[in-house]
Amino acid sequence: MGASLLKDTIREIKGSFGRFFSIMMIVAIGVAFYAGVKASIPDMKHTADQYFDDYHLMDIRLLSTYGFNAQDVEAISQVDGIEGVYATNTVDTLANIDMTQMVLKVHALPDVQKDTDVNYINRPKLVTGRLPHKSGECVIEQGEEMHQSGLSIGDTIRLKSGTDTSLDETLKTTEYTVVGTVHTPYYCFSLY
Repeated sequence: MGASLLKDTIREIKGSFGRFFSIMMIVAIGVAFYAGVKASIPDMKHTADQYFDDYHLMDIRLLSTYGFNAQDVEAISQVDGIEGVYATNTVDTLANIDMTQMVLKVHALPDVQKDTDVNYINRPKLVTGRLPHKSGECVIEQGEEMHQSGLSIGDTIRLKSGTDTSLDETLKTTEYTVVGTVHTPYYCFSLY
């Protein structure tokens, strides 16, 4: 029975060799693609983990509409396993840039950026220019959207709230001069 099955299989292959070869190539390409993707997963995870570690991307983000005081920050930093705590403020704003209204998320940076400080979390990577040194200076993310906006170092951004509440209650100033461009792990999926 085994010999006749083998003869029948060989006859089928010879009778339709083009179809057999096509199916064999489709299977080979599929196996090769699967093996390549499967083999690259550990490398991709390692690369992402290394990038996140290098720029100290946060593991946990705590949000509060009321805010955190110094005692809250101290209590959080005392939790087992916490390496660093960076209390900061963010605000969503609007800005008119070359006749286009854009929504911008403003992140506060620490006064002193020391690479050895474990509390300096979500570190931006400077691409061009410099980091802000005083109030009224800012950096922008070097991404496609900012590139298309035409913003560059030396430009001024005027922020507005877009609501009845004034930004003066939230920010020291609403006018910022761009002094640099950065990549940030906070928005790692928009890096170019």
